[in-house]
Amino acid sequence: MVNNHAAHCITSPLGKPRYVRFGLITKLSYSVTDNIHRVMQNILHPNYTTEGTSQYHDIALLKIAPPVEFSETLKPACLNRAHNVKSPTAIASGFGKLNYFDTKESLRLMKVVLDIL
Repeated sequence: MVNNHAAHCITSPLGKPRYVRFGLITKLSYSVTDNIHRVMQNILHPNYTTEGTSQYHDIALLKIAPPVEFSETLKPACLNRAHNVKSPTAIASGFGKLNYFDTKESLRLMKVVLDIL
């Protein structure tokens, strides 16, 4: 999430996402109080392609409604606007596959520390 109207997403064999949920730690819990938002617009990177095995430009923005209400535990991603990265590492989180050969995604929110090159 980069502001209270947009969220990062990837394409899926099931089609474009229609709803997004924020603030989850596990995919197994559903509640009427979940932070659910309707996807109003999918904005794919103009050079993204699903052909071949290329991972380049694999990013999209989703315009959502209503706006997200930020809290102490739900905040937008911190995007570095300067070119002076002070840390040699970054943290990524999500529910994706745990390795290249997995067929299923993690049911719990995972994080990984990445080296910045």
